[in-house]
Amino acid sequence: MFRVRTRKDGICNIVNEESGEEVEIIYSHGLNISKLIFSKDGELVNVIYPHKNISELVKDPFSASGAFLIPFVGRIPNGTYIFDGKRYDLRNDVKEGEVKHGLLYNRSWTLSKVEESKSYGMLEFNYTLDPNEFSGYPFELSACARVVLRPDGLEVLSLVKNIGENKLPLAFGWHPYLTLSESTINDYFLKVPAEKVVVLDESKTPTGEKMDVSLCAYDFRSFRKIGQLEMDVVYIDLVYSDDRVYTTLYDDKSNFGVALWQDRKYRFIVIYTPPHRRSIAIEPWTSAPNCFNKPVLGLIVLPPQEKIEAKFGVMKIYGMDEIKIS
Repeated sequence: MFRVRTRKDGICNIVNEESGEEVEIIYSHGLNISKLIFSKDGELVNVIYPHKNISELVKDPFSASGAFLIPFVGRIPNGTYIFDGKRYDLRNDVKEGEVKHGLLYNRSWTLSKVEESKSYGMLEFNYTLDPNEFSGYPFELSACARVVLRPDGLEVLSLVKNIGENKLPLAFGWHPYLTLSESTINDYFLKVPAEKVVVLDESKTPTGEKMDVSLCAYDFRSFRKIGQLEMDVVYIDLVYSDDRVYTTLYDDKSNFGVALWQDRKYRFIVIYTPPHRRSIAIEPWTSAPNCFNKPVLGLIVLPPQEKIEAKFGVMKIYGMDEIKIS
């Protein structure tokens, strides 16, 4: 049986009572996947790093680890963009630092629906963005995230609707950091089924150009160890299998891994290795950073009353023999 547990501090969990597997969502300060526990040989392993609680998020309100990024992803250089002939400035909408990771990663969401059953558990969250909420993004939209835990893993459906009278610019995605064991990511094997990367300039801003992965250090079309490689890479031209792309992370020491899958609406995969090397960000995004200024990077222009939805998920893998999904 899958059970839902809710707390007054804005944290809720779906728990598989039979296996102990669990997903935890913090929704009172952004919408964060703060824990995803899989069962491995009777042991419970949290594959999300780090575990964030409310106090940590409040102390570091600009951290978006695990969060739903919307209405844009990545950085917008100088915090400005032009849409439909008009210039917008987002710098007044952030308290300090860069304009990045969207606008809702530290906002309180609403838990709107709960389902429990023998085969799955489900949580649904909603946020309605008022056009007066952010001066640099005066558009009206509703966002919904449906989180489902099943025996085969996690599935997250994201749905965004333009509820205003004007078309709006949009990009969205998720920002999970994954880990498999006590080892550093240097020992992990990685596979990213993508043919090209987005070219970045010296400030890590996409130029709008693409490069074949065979011409750079980031060709992970076949499994290989991450090693000492530092990655801050935006992949494009993904290779789909049954309308999904599977990015796979595997630790041969623990004989355990995960595959993060995404559907065709998520056209980009972002891989980032933080300096501590204890985790790796594998991020399904609809668009590349700075698409508000370079629409070729996947900008979504959503007409009034139109909607878009996208799915991603995380599944567990035991042993290399099970890795036949991409």
